[in-house]
Amino acid sequence: MSHARGLDGPVHATSPSVYKIRTVRRLVHQLPSLLTGPASTHKIAAMSQQVDQPKAFTVTTMTSLSNKWSSDICDCFDDLPQCCFAFWCLPCFTCKTSHDAGECLCLPLLDAFGVIPPMTTALRVSVRQRYGIQGTVCHDCIYACCCGPCTWCQIAREIQARRHPITFVNMAP
Repeated sequence: MSHARGLDGPVHATSPSVYKIRTVRRLVHQLPSLLTGPASTHKIAAMSQQVDQPKAFTVTTMTSLSNKWSSDICDCFDDLPQCCFAFWCLPCFTCKTSHDAGECLCLPLLDAFGVIPPMTTALRVSVRQRYGIQGTVCHDCIYACCCGPCTWCQIAREIQARRHPITFVNMAP
């Protein structure tokens, strides 16, 4: 750790006075080049401005604090492009959503071979557990059986919302 010598003794390198001393030294070294040239009055005026320390701030991410789905099962029109994609080509949409969730691309195609769609249920449970969303496997199974396309749209919206969370920055005074 480097130290500077102040009037009252040693000063740590991280203190504001060392920061000001370093700024003054840098400006003194730049003084000859600042005094020459057509814009020297503007440069000297810029030198006289006080340099402030960066302010502290806090970051809060809203979606990481929630233990509920970011959208309801029937909120398909919240993301109209995904809704249309799911409506016009559900097999392609389910494969894309499965891939976005980090699963095998063609895994949802196995849903065609069962009464209860096992991959829809499994992926819904996986996403729910990954993001700490409250619910039960029974509810996941009911949604997968009764509202398959809406379930896939909800899963896709949740992955998108959790992947790109809304972040608020609060500057401290």
